[in-house]
Formats: sequence, structure tokens, C-alpha cells
Amino acid sequence: MEGKSTIHRYYGISAMLLIVVGIISIYLGSHTPNRSESTTLKTNPFNKGEPLSRDSGSVISAGISYGSFKYGLSQCQQITKQQQEKQDKNKELPRRQRNPRGPTNTTLLIKNGYIWLGDRYLDGGDILIKDGLILEVGHGLSTDEDNVQEIDAKGRVVSPGIVDMHTHATVYSLPGLQATADVDELSDSATPYVRVIDAINPIDPAIKLVSSGGVTTTLVLPGSDNLMGGEAAVIKLCPVSTLSNQDMLVTAGVDEEQDREKIWRYMKMSCGENAKAHFGPLNQMPITRMGEAYILRQRFEEARFLKRQQDDWCDAAHRISESLDEENVDEDKITRLSEPYPESLKLESLVALLRHQINLNIHCYLPHDMESFVQHSLEFDFEIAAFHHALSAWQVTEILKRAKTNITIATFAGLIFNSFDRMD
Repeated sequence: MEGKSTIHRYYGISAMLLIVVGIISIYLGSHTPNRSESTTLKTNPFNKGEPLSRDSGSVISAGISYGSFKYGLSQCQQITKQQQEKQDKNKELPRRQRNPRGPTNTTLLIKNGYIWLGDRYLDGGDILIKDGLILEVGHGLSTDEDNVQEIDAKGRVVSPGIVDMHTHATVYSLPGLQATADVDELSDSATPYVRVIDAINPIDPAIKLVSSGGVTTTLVLPGSDNLMGGEAAVIKLCPVSTLSNQDMLVTAGVDEEQDREKIWRYMKMSCGENAKAHFGPLNQMPITRMGEAYILRQRFEEARFLKRQQDDWCDAAHRISESLDEENVDEDKITRLSEPYPESLKLESLVALLRHQINLNIHCYLPHDMESFVQHSLEFDFEIAAFHHALSAWQVTEILKRAKTNITIATFAGLIFNSFDRMD
């Protein structure tokens, strides 16, 4: 009797459970949106040409907002534009029609100069300049312009402005005190995320001293104690009434579309003894060149991973964008990406380097140090614009040729023996 009673209780409980499940199913079915209320997008963002497997219904789907999506898409479009400009870089640019950094409504005529033309001199020559643009160089020049400023050079040498491609002036300002020393950010051995423009001192007394020697333009670089020193900047050494270091930039006032002028970015890195000589005594990496190479490769790897994340996001975003009617977007029914466009202030400049948007300048002396950086450039696909100092470059020309692009060698005019690398 007891066994039959247990069986009856078992069947009774089972029946009750079936009834409860049925009631729940009926309730959920009555509260599920009809398929007629949903909208299917044209393409699957991850498989071009296939229909979307997920419909978006009247319930707002999880994911980023449409505003965040549009911001990310604009970043993707900028990347595409930069890639196209890189492919078109060998096209001949039109003759410049204006100087965005020069004066306006002015005409200057320099007469009777001994003009340095680079490979030769023009004795008794003239130079005609209008609105900051050199229009003509020759003999017996004249102009019908009103209010012409004329200068008689009286046989003096007239030369183009000298471009200094390596200086620490304005970030290691005179009189050289700790308070004015902003050349090395030594909180870490690799600081690609810092920028010299945030430290350039527009009232550094060195500006007048340097420009008095004929230097008009200079590349201001971070120091060399960091493996990755940060972003550099090109400035004009002429006074600006605003005392703004932004207005000193060689790209100040440039409109890339109107002027057809590329606004380049610059970065400084170093190799060899400097970084390990500074951080080694502090018992911090790098202590050896092995440690230097690891830190460099680790940072490049992080940047490459972020770059791949951005490219994957852009691929999905472009496919979603192609399926939208931009003039009639229902934000409640669009497919939403789960994450916003991936960005990192710490890695942004390195990603730009991997996208070939930065001219990289490297402090390097010895053969094996230069070879190490060439290998890094091949492994992570970035370009080296110049090796600075590079006293041993003449010994390793074949190694330098392994790089994907030509490398400028910016060596010393004379020998300075204040480090072991220079003595080699």
C-alpha cells in the first residue's frame, strides 16, 4: 500500500509541474513581440551579402548608442582617408598658392644679393616675395605692386632658412635649470604618449640665439633617456604675438584640403646605452639591451592588437552603415555593436605609427642597435624616417637597406665623445 501511495504522489507532482509550465508558456507567448513589428536589416555586418540572423524588435537592443556608433564610424572614415593619402603620396602636388604662416597683402623685393641656391650662388641676384611666397629669383626683377618693401642686400649672402632637424631648445630652456627641464619624462622607460608641444616654451631665450644663426625651422625632440620618448613637433623660430606654442607650429593655419599639404606627426625613440644607463642603476628595466628590445616589442605588440581591434570594429561598422537609410534611421530598431570604437590615449600615437602616419626619429649609434630597430620595423610594419647621430651607419649600409623605406642618416658635423656609443 505504501508503494502505491508513493507512485500516486509522484504522478500528482508531475501533473502539477506540467500545468505550471503550460501556464508560463502561454504567458510568455502573449508578451513576445510579433515578427511583423520588427525590421530586418539588409546585410549581416560580419558576413557581407548574407541576411542578418537577428531581427531588432520593438524592445531596444543592448549595445552602444547611435551617437557613439556615428563617432566611431567617423574615426574609421578618417583611417580610410589616411590610407588613400598614403597611396597617393607620390602624386605631384600643385604649386602652392598661399603661405598660411606668412603675412598677407605684402610684397618684398630683395635686390643685389649674393644668393645661395643650394648647389651654386647667384651674384647680384634679386628675390621677389609676395604674401610669404617666393615668386621669382633672378636678375633685374621688378614689380608693379603698390606698397612694395625693397631691400638692397648690397652684395651680402642671402640664403634659405636653415632647417635644424634635431634640437631640445624650448623644452630644455635657458638657463638650463631643473624648473625649465622638460626634455625627458622619466617616470617610465617608454612614454610614447607624451608630447613636446605640451612643454614648448615660446619665451625660451634660445629662440633668438638660434634664429640669429640663420635657423628658421626646427624639429623639437624629446630626450634620449627613454626608449620611447614621445611625440616631437616642428616649429618656426619667429616671434608670435600670442605667445602660443600652437601658433609656432610649422602647420599653424594649414588647411589640408585647401593647401594640399600633409600635416605630419613626429616621434622620438632611442636605443643603446642611454635607457639602460638611466634605469639600470634604479634596478628597473631595461638593464640590458635584451630588456630594451623586450620593452619595445611589448609596446608595439599592444599597439598592433589595438589596431586590429579598430580594423575589426570598422569592418563591422561599415557593413551596418551600408544597410541603413541615413535619412530615416530608427535608433530603436538598428543593429547595435556591443562595444564602442576601441581607443587608448596611451597607445594612440603608436597605432598612428603602425598606420604610417608618423615620421619616426631614432637616437642610435652602434651597428647592432640599428639592426635591432630595423628588425622591429619589419616585425611590426612601421617606417623609420631617420637614425640620429648614427656614427656607425657607414658600417651597416646593407642592414639599413633591409628596411622597407629609405632611412635618413642625421649624423654629427663633428665628433663629440661624451658617451661610449660615440667613442666606438
